[in-house]
Amino acid sequence: MRKKLPILLPILILVATGAFTDNIRGPVVFISQLPVPGGTEIDQKLKPGDIGVLQYPDDDTFVEGVEVEIRVPDVIRNAPGSFAIYAYSRITPAPEQRLMGFSGTRLFLQPIPPGNRLFVLLPIRPASDIHSGPGAVAATTISSRDSFPLLFSIQPIAKGIPSQAMNAEFQLLIRPIPLSKGGAHIVIKDADTGKSISWAGEDSPVTVTLNGKPIPYQSDQYLLDPGLYRIDIESSVYNSETRTFDIDKGKTTELEFDMERPSAHVRIDAPRGATVFLDGTQISSLDHVRVSPGEHTVLYRIGDYTVSRRFNAVQKKDYEISLFLDIMINETK
Repeated sequence: MRKKLPILLPILILVATGAFTDNIRGPVVFISQLPVPGGTEIDQKLKPGDIGVLQYPDDDTFVEGVEVEIRVPDVIRNAPGSFAIYAYSRITPAPEQRLMGFSGTRLFLQPIPPGNRLFVLLPIRPASDIHSGPGAVAATTISSRDSFPLLFSIQPIAKGIPSQAMNAEFQLLIRPIPLSKGGAHIVIKDADTGKSISWAGEDSPVTVTLNGKPIPYQSDQYLLDPGLYRIDIESSVYNSETRTFDIDKGKTTELEFDMERPSAHVRIDAPRGATVFLDGTQISSLDHVRVSPGEHTVLYRIGDYTVSRRFNAVQKKDYEISLFLDIMINETK
């Protein structure tokens, strides 16, 4: 990504003209979709008067903007200031290759400089870190999703241009500008019901902090600077949770929490051949059975013999239940 640097080429002066609506005529020679970061860049050619169309990317999560690299043919470099690249947004009608006429809001026009290439940068996010620099110009207008598709055209801006120059091909390399952030997708669920828990509103059962600071609820992922983070989930209804995680640039970290209500744990010791029921349900795992606070009933069955007992579980306590069989011998005479 090109950061803010002093402009060394005086000719590279971007003319921001977002208020203008123009009529554009010409053949549509390509309609392409902006790839996601890491995808294959778009490689297309435009002759003066041709139209190229750029569609919004499928996934803009880690896209900060669009970079259009214009490679200038030799015949044009010998006549600087003869051509300019135009970009338009909010195009009507929807671009198709069979159509020849459109109207759109002009994003900018930029004279083609005498060098062999020019970079045009189009931010798609507010507060973007995209700025003009040596050999590059940045639009001041945000090209949000509803501004797309974008239309590009190279047009003559001088008289007496030779036919050889009018038939020259400009190479356009179009690629996304990656966002210098990663993502954290946070999902909090009730462990018993599987339902998602929202922490929006004062009556939320949980409070979520990131590195000690409360974060608002959102179903979409959070965009964060790369680094190490700590998430704390406090609750008066569930057991609290704490986790540390890494954020990598351009990647999403999935964080899912199954919130358990405070409970007791029971270990049941049963003799061989015994069947055990807890609150009327047969249990197969006898080690560390989780039970809710309150009264419960455990029942042993060995053949035709059954014995049961009630007990009261207190949250965050551990219990061990055992069955002892004894032989009673009484003297009768």
